[in-house]
Amino acid sequence: MRWGIGTTAVGLLLAVVAVTSGCSALDDDRVEPQLGAEARTAARQTMHRVVDWPGTGVVRRVDATWTDSCGNATAAGLFEAAAGTSCGLEAGAVYAIDGASAPADAVRAAGTALREAGLTEEDLAARTIEPDGSMPYLVEIGGKQSVTLGDGLGEDHFAVVRVRGWDADLGLWPVDGTVVDSSPGLGEERRDEAVRASGATYVLVVTHRARYFTSYDNEPPAPPAPRPSVPPCYSGSNDCVGG
Repeated sequence: MRWGIGTTAVGLLLAVVAVTSGCSALDDDRVEPQLGAEARTAARQTMHRVVDWPGTGVVRRVDATWTDSCGNATAAGLFEAAAGTSCGLEAGAVYAIDGASAPADAVRAAGTALREAGLTEEDLAARTIEPDGSMPYLVEIGGKQSVTLGDGLGEDHFAVVRVRGWDADLGLWPVDGTVVDSSPGLGEERRDEAVRASGATYVLVVTHRARYFTSYDNEPPAPPAPRPSVPPCYSGSNDCVGG
């Protein structure tokens, strides 16, 4: 009887190892970032236009970071291999807002600067501050105070954050895949030091997230359709058309 139990246990262990090995093998499919090359140029141009904005005399740029990465379009299942390629951008920038001692003041300064720069056509201050002065998007959790400027604006997101309790990673998702290219900026520790050294009570955090290419079978993409002209980037980046 003891012999039978031992044999069964060994058999189960071998079965588990076999299934686990099979899953690992299924998860080894290649990601092919080069398939997104055609879409990458336009996507990066749009991203640079946002995160390379130099700011103004009142809303002063402190740092920016971005990552272009690719992973599988579909995740591996128990007996299904991961497949395809999907590429996207995660980018963020932080700006010190001078002279704002209350969230409403910071929202008005940031909203005006963003609209004048052409980064949004929305009156973000009007969308964020109600006529009675209340701010529905203001959130305070564990000492962190933040106000989302507007809502549902697509790939670009804007928020005013109190420096006391702010998160130096800019709220970007960690990369899970192959990094095609990136610019780390100052890094979290030095970025935090720079923000606090600015003397500002509030900062404007700008983030840009975009999936720009997906192929579920890794077939070469069709030639891109003509696209309308896009305003030039703020930097001399080689990713900018004509830059």
